[in-house]
Amino acid sequence: MRLKLYSMALLAISTFSANAMNDLTGVVGEVHTRSGNSDGDHSIYFRLEVDNEGSTFANCLSEGTTVTWELNPQSPVFQQQYNLVMRSYTEQLPVRVSGQRDVCNSTYINSDKVFELSPIHWDYLLNRSKATENNQ
Repeated sequence: MRLKLYSMALLAISTFSANAMNDLTGVVGEVHTRSGNSDGDHSIYFRLEVDNEGSTFANCLSEGTTVTWELNPQSPVFQQQYNLVMRSYTEQLPVRVSGQRDVCNSTYINSDKVFELSPIHWDYLLNRSKATENNQ
């Protein structure tokens, strides 16, 4: 009986953690920068035009909620993330953004820090547009 109870508790915990993070796809629609103060309060934020079908929102947010994503300028991959964000913004190319697992424990649940950022089908989309240009 205890084994069954432990198994059910473990399943409930793993289900919660799987739904406790934002995993969104879309195109970057807004980019905001803040130079901050002398204490180093520098930040870059962005928002996605979310594809609700390809996205999973943390359980503390409802679908369609605007999530503001924050890039960490101190991260060793900051420049690569910034380049992806700006290219998505300027060329309207889709990206996938995963957030932190503890976003629902945060005071500001409409803001999340980027855990993973990656392009979606850029090779296909860019090659398709080149082929269209060549055929004209």
